[in-house]
Amino acid sequence: MFSSFTVKDLTDQIKPITDHWAKEGITFDAMYTGYLGSFEQIDLMKEMADTFVKDGSILFVDPAMADNGKLYPAFNEDFAKYMATLCAKADYVVPNITEACFMLGEEYKEKYDEAYVKNLLKKLTALGAKTAVLTGVSFEEGKTGVMGYEKATGEYVRSAIGDKFKDVCDEYHNILLEAIAQTSDELMDKFFNEEPISREEALEAIHNG
Repeated sequence: MFSSFTVKDLTDQIKPITDHWAKEGITFDAMYTGYLGSFEQIDLMKEMADTFVKDGSILFVDPAMADNGKLYPAFNEDFAKYMATLCAKADYVVPNITEACFMLGEEYKEKYDEAYVKNLLKKLTALGAKTAVLTGVSFEEGKTGVMGYEKATGEYVRSAIGDKFKDVCDEYHNILLEAIAQTSDELMDKFFNEEPISREEALEAIHNG
């Protein structure tokens, strides 16, 4: 972990930039949000979604703010609850278990069963998200994967992914988003399958996409 970091806040530039995009008639197939550093940025992303996510485009939200049962130092529980208001607008929301628990006010457990994960997924979609995917899900030692739930169909999907998944979480999100945006069965099979997916396979899917 780095001992310190530097930050350049460009929050005040988001609105002028997105206003210009709207004026130019720019459209997007998908909008993907990740780490957001303030309540204001969450509001800006919700406004941006209202402007640009339409006519078949997708809002994909990764509420990056916590892991291993703890919020990152910059955040508190009020922020987590507010992040849930952005997730409510999402077509796909992809938190880890810690993030889901903080947004939902649920107890975080290091040891859990499938019923616990299904409960979190259903409650995430009850916020308003159409599909929820929990990352960092492990039902057996040595395997870390994902589990998803689609509200419209009531279908749950599980994957069996190798331990190296934890090193390529962002790449996995990219695989899922690309699969959705391209309606690619091949890429979707790479994301949700019954066999482990290595780091190399995950990166290859991104590079070949």
